[in-house]
Amino acid sequence: MKSLIVLAHPFKKSFNFAVADICRSILTKTGNTVYFHDLYREKFNPVLHSIEIRRSFSFDTQVQTYTEHLNVSDILIFIHPDWWSQPPAILKGWIERVFRPGVAYEFRGDDFVKKTKTALLTGKKALVFCTTDSAADEDIGLLRTIWEKAVFSYCGIDKISFSMFYNVRNRTFKERKEWLDSIEQKVLQALHD
Repeated sequence: MKSLIVLAHPFKKSFNFAVADICRSILTKTGNTVYFHDLYREKFNPVLHSIEIRRSFSFDTQVQTYTEHLNVSDILIFIHPDWWSQPPAILKGWIERVFRPGVAYEFRGDDFVKKTKTALLTGKKALVFCTTDSAADEDIGLLRTIWEKAVFSYCGIDKISFSMFYNVRNRTFKERKEWLDSIEQKVLQALHD
């Protein structure tokens, strides 16, 4: 089995990095091939330029690598903080440049008639681990909707696990350890579902 981990957090000492480490460790120990991408360390350019839209293909070798890893992976894992109820811009740009027509979905049909959208990522599983300093009662559910409806469902992914970790800044070491244990269980469950 092959897995893709995409991390979008600028600080190496963040809880997001701990989440990425536990995911990578579990997947490696269970014999998975793991493609790990730390978007900040890789200096990913999130800007989708008009020329890339017009040709429906990217000549950017980094985007080509991400696309290849997306296509061959059975499990997709995204790890990021909540910034203004959305993923960080670097991850939003990654989605725009990688989850593109011809890769994640396409429109099929004859010229000059209504085309039918076809999802191209069916059969994959997706997990999202998101951190926030907000309290649970402040959550408006926008991030879950973005991932589950606007991204994954649109592309044919229906096995989805979305986890939000609230009030991270004020959590104890013990609470964070319990979260990491729960993440381990979610990754193992995704491998066996």
